[in-house]
Amino acid sequence: MAIPLLVLLCAGNLRAQTVATYDFEDGTADGWTPFNGASTPVNSTAAAYSGTHSLLTTTGSGGAGGPSISLNTVLLAGAKYTITGWIQLTAGESASNANFTIKRSDPGCSGGTCYDTIGGYQIAVTDSAGRKLVEVTQSALRRPD
Repeated sequence: MAIPLLVLLCAGNLRAQTVATYDFEDGTADGWTPFNGASTPVNSTAAAYSGTHSLLTTTGSGGAGGPSISLNTVLLAGAKYTITGWIQLTAGESASNANFTIKRSDPGCSGGTCYDTIGGYQIAVTDSAGRKLVEVTQSALRRPD
């Protein structure tokens, strides 16, 4: 079970500006949905990176999947973004590996869809403390047409 938080920053010509932040402090899942067989994400107070709330979800039976959110209306084609995500397993879960993936439409990919791993592919996570899953600048993000 993972508890991630996500912040997206857009690096503009003059200064960076935040384009999306999810802290879950309003008691909702902030529009996050399940991806690849994971359970529906719910707001939780089981753990938090900051504040008192986070997002709780369970991977699918094969150990894959997690929370997902569409950024089609947020990301601009050709812009540069810094993506930061935090993850922590719930108490009692065995240490595992995780990664951050972006799904994008691209006619050059098999079936027209690409799945890009952002940051490290296998990041060790535990139930003891939040772990920064990813903080990378990505300039190849493209918004599907």
